[in-house]
This record gives sequence, C-alpha cells and structure tokens, in this order.
Amino acid sequence: MTPLLEQFLSESRDAIQSIGEKLMQLETRPDDQALMGELFRLVHTLKGNSGLFDLPEMIRVLHAAEDLMDTVRAGRATYSQALADQLLEAMDFVLAVLDEIQQADSDNLPANADRSAAAVDLARSLQQLKPDDDPPKAVAASQAPSTGESANASTSDSTSPSGAGAATDRATASAAIPSANSDLSAALARVSEALRMQLYRQTLAGETFFLICYEPEEECFFKGEDPFFQIIQVDTPLWRALSAREPWPDPETLDAYRCLLRFECITAMDRDSLAEHFRYVPDQVQVRPITLASLPIPTGAAHDGVPVADYLQTASEQLAHGDLPSLIQSSRVLLELAAPGLRIASAMRWLLLLLETQPEDQALPEALLARIRQLEDPMAMAALPSDSTAGAPPVQAATQAEAQPTADQQESQIPAEQQTRRLSIGEPLAGILQTQAEILALEDQPDWLQGRLRAVAACLRAAFGSLGDQAALTTLETALQQALEQDSPRPLRNWIEVQGAPYLAAIAEAPAALDAADASGLFAASASLADAAAFDTSATPASADAAVRATGDSRGAGAASSAPVGAQASNAAGAQAAPRKFGRRLEDNYATPSAIKVDQTKIDTMMNLIGEMIVAKNALPYLAARAEKVFGVRDLAREIKGQYSTIHRIADEMQDAIMQIRLLPVSFVFQRFPRLVRDTAKKLGKEVHLVMEGESTEADKNVIESLADPLVHIIRNSLDHGLETAEERRVAGKPPAGQLSIRARSESDRVVIEIADDGRGIDPETMRRKAYEKGIIDEQTLERLSDQEAVNLVFAAGFSTAAKVSDLSGRGVGMDVVRNAVAQVNGSIDLKSEPGKGTLLRLSLPLSMAVSNVMIIQSAGQRFGVAMDAVAETVRVPDTSIQTIKQQKTTVLRGRVMPLMALNDLLGLGEPQIANDDRELAVLVVRIENDFLGIIVDDCLETVDIILKPLAGFLGNIKGYAGSALLGDGSVLLVINPRGLL
Repeated sequence: MTPLLEQFLSESRDAIQSIGEKLMQLETRPDDQALMGELFRLVHTLKGNSGLFDLPEMIRVLHAAEDLMDTVRAGRATYSQALADQLLEAMDFVLAVLDEIQQADSDNLPANADRSAAAVDLARSLQQLKPDDDPPKAVAASQAPSTGESANASTSDSTSPSGAGAATDRATASAAIPSANSDLSAALARVSEALRMQLYRQTLAGETFFLICYEPEEECFFKGEDPFFQIIQVDTPLWRALSAREPWPDPETLDAYRCLLRFECITAMDRDSLAEHFRYVPDQVQVRPITLASLPIPTGAAHDGVPVADYLQTASEQLAHGDLPSLIQSSRVLLELAAPGLRIASAMRWLLLLLETQPEDQALPEALLARIRQLEDPMAMAALPSDSTAGAPPVQAATQAEAQPTADQQESQIPAEQQTRRLSIGEPLAGILQTQAEILALEDQPDWLQGRLRAVAACLRAAFGSLGDQAALTTLETALQQALEQDSPRPLRNWIEVQGAPYLAAIAEAPAALDAADASGLFAASASLADAAAFDTSATPASADAAVRATGDSRGAGAASSAPVGAQASNAAGAQAAPRKFGRRLEDNYATPSAIKVDQTKIDTMMNLIGEMIVAKNALPYLAARAEKVFGVRDLAREIKGQYSTIHRIADEMQDAIMQIRLLPVSFVFQRFPRLVRDTAKKLGKEVHLVMEGESTEADKNVIESLADPLVHIIRNSLDHGLETAEERRVAGKPPAGQLSIRARSESDRVVIEIADDGRGIDPETMRRKAYEKGIIDEQTLERLSDQEAVNLVFAAGFSTAAKVSDLSGRGVGMDVVRNAVAQVNGSIDLKSEPGKGTLLRLSLPLSMAVSNVMIIQSAGQRFGVAMDAVAETVRVPDTSIQTIKQQKTTVLRGRVMPLMALNDLLGLGEPQIANDDRELAVLVVRIENDFLGIIVDDCLETVDIILKPLAGFLGNIKGYAGSALLGDGSVLLVINPRGLL
C-alpha cells in the first residue's frame, strides 16, 4: 500500500466520523447554517480526495450527497430525518468501500456488481430527496435521458467494465455535465472570425462542436488535481483560451496555490467522451453546444464614416423582396469601402457567408441586419463589446489549429487594442518589475543562483508574453543566456532597466489615474525603479529597500493606482514601517506543526524499550546487595544505590511521558454512540435524548479500545430494557423522551465511566423469579438474596429478562460479556438501580495497562505476583481466629465474616501454609467485584513495577495466571489472576 493511499484511508475515516457527528447535531439544530456549511465542506473534501484514485462508485455517491446538501444549504430543501437517514446510509457505503480498499491493499478494486448497484441505488435515493424544480448537478446512472443529445445513452444497470456497464457510466457522466443554454456571444467573440467561419461551414455540414468552460476549484492543487493537464488532454481542440475568473490580486497578496483560472476550449469530441474525460469534476465543467445561430458575431473596431444607415435600409428591402443578388452586390460594395478591421466589415463578411451557404434561410441574415442596426445606436454601442476582446480577460492563448493573421495584419488591425491591453496590464506589471529588480539586487551568491535567474526570467517571460511583445521576449532570452554564462544577474538587470521604463511611463501618463500629487509620487516610483535597475554593486539589499520605500508606496504603481486616493497616504506611511518582502505572503512563513501522527507500532516499540529499562533498573538493588554481602564492598554498594535512585527517577519520567503519548480521549469511543442511540431508538419506536459529558477524559489506548464492545452492550440494554416507550412514560408521569447519560471523569489513577438512564429500573423480585426459572439459582439462594444481589444477577451468564428474542436482546449474552471485558483490563463494575426511576452503571478502569504495579508474595518457596489494583490490604491473622464453617475456612475481619483460602491449595502445590513465630498466617485480602476474599500465603514481600506479558501457547488458556514478568535478578514472576483462579 502506498503512503498516499494510507493517508487517504486515514483522513477519509476521520472525515466520515466527523460527518456522522455533524449529521447527529443537525437533527437537533436543522437551521444551523454554519453547521451545514461545515458538513458540506467535509463531504466536498472527501469527494475531492477520492478523485485521486479510481473509485467511481464512491465518487458517484459522494457527488450525489454533496449535491443534496448543497440544495439544503441553499434553502431549496428542508433538512429532515429521512434526509439524514439517506446521508448516513451513503457514509456507511463509503466506509464499506474504504474497508474493501484496506483489505485489498490497493485502490484498484475489481468490478463488483453488488457494489455498483448499491452506488446507483444510493445516488438515486439521494436525488429523489431533492425538489422536482431543482436541476441536479449529478445524475445517477439509473436515470435515462429522454431527449437531447445523450438520449441514446444506455440506462442498463450492468456493472461490467465494458459493454452495457461502460455505457451506463458514460451516460451517468454525460448527464452529470450541465449544458448551458445561455448566449454564447461573450465566449465566442474571443474566437477569431476565420475560425468561427470554419466552424460554421463544418456545423452546416453536420459536424458537432462543443464549447467547454472548465473552472477548477480554488483548492484543486491540494487535492492532487492538475487542471492544465486535464484540459490539454481534450482531443481535437480547435481553440483554447486561458483566463482569470476574477481580477488578479497585488503581487504581495497573490496566493500561488489558489486556482483562479478558467479554461475554455472548442472541440469536436462527442458529449459522452467529454463526460468520460471530466467524470471526476463534472460540477466544475460546462459543455455548451455550438449552434449555427451563435457563430455570426460581428467583431472589430467601431464604425467610422461608413454609410451604414443607407445600406441597412436598402438591404432590408432587398432581403424582404428576396432580391439576393442585389443584396450580395450592395454588401460587397460596402465591404470594399470599409477598413478590414472595422466591425461593419466583419458583419458584411458574415452576411455574404450566410447568403452563400443558406440562400433559402432568411432568419439568420435578418438577425444579422438587426444586430448591425442595434450597434448603430450609440446607446446600444456603449453597452456592447466594441472589439473582439470585449469582456475577455487579459490573458489568453490560442492553439495552432486556429487560423492566425500575420503579425503585420495584427498590428494594422488592432493598434488601439494593443495599447489598451498594455495599459491595463501595466499596473500589476510595475509591481512585478520592481519585485524582480529587488531579487536581482541581492548580493548573495548561493549555489542555486542560476535557478534564481531562471525563475526571474520565467516571471518576466510570462508577464511580457501576455502582452504579445515578441521583441522583448527575444531580447529576454538573450539576456538570460548571458546571465547564465557570466553567472551574474547584471544582464537581466539591464534588460529590466530598458524594457520596464516604457510601461511605467505609460501608467504615469494615464488620464484620471492619479491627480497631480499622486502623479509625482508615481514618477518617483519610476525613478526608483530606474535606480534599482542600475544595480550599483555597492548597494546592499537594505539600501535597495530604502530606495523603494522612498517612493511612498512599497507596492509599486499597481498598488497606487488600485487604492483609493484618500487611502494612499496611509498606505505610504504603513509601507515605510514595513519593508518589502519580495511579494511573498505572510502564509509563506513556515510554521512548525503543533501535532504529528505517529504509527501505533512505533509507540509500542517505545513501551517495550521502557519496559526493558525498568527491568534493568530493578536489577540494580540486587547488584548492590550482592556487592555488599558477597564481595563485601559496601562503598560500591552505596554508589550503586545512589545511581539507582537517579535512574529510577529518569525511568519513571520517561515512562510517564510515553504513557501520555498513549493516552486517548474517551470521545474516541463516545463518538459512535449518537448514531447507535439514534438508530436503535428509531427501531424500538422510542424517543431518547442522549447526554454525553467528559469526552475529553483520557486513558490508555488499549483501555479505550477495550471499552468499545462493553459500552455498546450497556447502551443497547439501556435502550431496550431500561427506557420505556413514550406512551408508557406519559402514563408514569415522565417526559415522553427518555434521557440516556454517558459521563466520564478521572479519579486518582483511574477512569470512571457512568451510564445512567431515567427508565423503568430493575425490579429485584423480577430478577429473583427469572433467575430461579432459568435454574441460575436454587431455592435456598433465592430466599437469602438481598435486593442488590438480585440486581447483580444481570451479570450472570445466560440470564435475560426479555420476553422474546430479538436482534437486540433475549439471547442471554450481553452483561456477562461486559463484566468479563472489564475484568480483563483490571477494572470493576458497579450497578445501582431503583424501580421506576432508572439505572446507573459505573465502570472503574485503570489509566494504563502497559506498566503494572504488583505485590510479590511467597508460598511453598516460590514467588508470585498479584496486581495491586486487586489488593485491598494485607493482614496477619492468628490461627486461633480461623474457623471452619461448612468446610470453608473463615475469619472475622473488622466485624465482617471473610472467607479464607490457601494459595497452595488453589495452585495444587500440596504443602501447608507456613505461619510465623507468633503462629500468625499472612493473609492477602483481594477484591473480586464487590466481594472480599482472604488468600493465605507464606509471606508478603514487596511491590514492584513490571511489564506484564501474556502467557503464550497452551499456557495462555490457564485462567489462573494473568501473565508473566521478568524481575531484576533475571527470574520470571508469574502474576496470579485471583478472579480466574477461583
């Protein structure tokens, strides 16, 4: 599995978890627009990340879910429980696909009919929740187009990768790309007239062309998308253009990773092929069919002294009478009178083409004459494009397939346009030139200087290339080659000095751009650029910055012209306080991440190492004792003990630090409960209000993970057995909605989790009767059971109070599993219940299971360990105080009768327990659930920290031992499990 796929799976699971939480919150706050916005962004990001891999089913479902949530966010649909059910179902499907990827260890999942059919059904269900009048952005594969160009698309449910299944996918993607019916004049006006005439003839011959408008998401680069590669892979392009969706910001604030591009393309590809090509970004693409009526667009300069009015009157009469030869003759005369670059000349060329190709159709010629008449109105002309670049962004590029006029023709036809574009781009160009000049003024000589020179040249090449200034580009390449050969920035600096001055001057002379005072400041900026371009080698970067700041605005002429006049003085003051940063944004400053993800195996390795360190630390006291008693070197023993205290402190701090890394909040488990409670309550027909508190309480990862199944059993029991239906609660005088509370808190070195409900509680009499009927207790036990003991029968294996078996309860499996799971992590469980008022279940768990503190005991000449969590106390009991009741040794400890058992008898060692000189037996009092038991041992020695390892092989089936540990003297210590031993 690749690192990218592993990261995708991890982030996707986190996103699905967050989506589920947001959906649960929206059920109580359906009008929270901020919450809906967060949910929409999560699904949108998940869909975008899925686009990195070939996962069409997942993308189909996520796109339909995103479209539905966008409809709700826009107020065209209402958030409801049915809608939440479908969205949750969709997230379950996505999670199932992620599980498949995890198991397959690859994103190349084989074709699966069930998976594809499920995706189709889910997408259809999500689409059906949208209002009928809302046009879908994503259409499921099951929806068959009835009319239009994709009417022949297959609607088969086949999921094979070829044949009908492939046709289904193509039909789905085809319908997913909307066809805009808006006027195409604004877009086609930027296409050259020669190419549009060529398209007209081919369309008339029966060929089909589409205009593609592709606007990538602003964050597409962070999702691994390459929009430029996407658009250049379109087959048979006849024209392509690149523009900006909004004005470019100042160089200082420009975010290079925020995509503001718009790609446009004319292609002969069919709609199905386009849909397949853009199948992962259908919501970012518009495909518009090019019709005959959309191509005849007169473009060019305004009319100047051409007798258009007389021509229009004559032409209209000739067209009305069907006198086409006369109309053609008059149109050719007007074409000869008009300059080639005028708009009227373009209109005449189009009219002659229409009359030549479709003489019997008068609709288009009439529309064209009406268009010319409208353009003759000065008010109409002010509102319409005056040339072929009207409304076009300043940056565009055409393919070689487009018929291009020569350079001389271009210069003669659009001299005013060139000047306009030069003036419009001059504002940001001034800032670009200043920035590159400052970069070249740096005195450092890094190893990557040539890379810096190439980067500066690339920036200048892009800026001047947008102007079409081929002469400047040619000299730029020469200057770059000289700079690389000399390993010096001087040739490029000289180039900027020569080529940059005219543009700054053009901006300075622009009318109404600045008043007289501001104009003087602009000339100062121009002078400062010239000074910077001179690049005195004695100048330092600081002095260059000072020269720039002296202009009054460190951002250059572009910023001066774009800012309001009244605000320029304050901008200048602020610029003097903050030196220029070469156009870099504040976000470019690297910030160290506050958190990193660490694989669990690495933390486990650290725990193993600290465990070995603890074992090595525990060996020092034995070494000190040996040095003193065996070798008689008391001073060395003292030094070893001193070093032991230091190592002990360091090891404890390291152990605590690693334990902190392993801690997880209980929200890791709690996060699944809102969905569980919602679905279970809905299935049972109950109203339940869930309250969760203390979700930030932390415990060891292994403890947290061990809680998952026990808590699920407890919550299902509370919902099924504990809480009543709404009608039962009304009869009992309770609110219709029951309350289920889950609370977590820390107490000393333990984590306490309480699950409480305000339901019917547990009736002790019912528990006694059910336990007796099932044979769990006999008649004598039935008579002497207290109410609390009767309530605790719920933990007995095979016990259930359900009247009938269902998928939730009645099988006798549940609470006994909870008790065993809690006991395995050295935890305890306490149950309190009051009939008619509710039930409280309290779990007490250790913070960690990694390092255990045990008491070493001795019996029959052997040493054993007992976890300190289970030890209540140690006492010495005189043998005269031990009584035998029904063949069971007992004693009275602090007014309570406590049973006693000998460890040698429990372990089958066959030796009697040894008393001390005062005929007293050592008793280890252990806590098992809520009862106490005294275990008679030979002696209680010391407490040590150990790393408990489970027994391997067939020894692991021995329930009397919790595991083993290695002591400091190299011996192995068996740790007893009192509950399993009994």
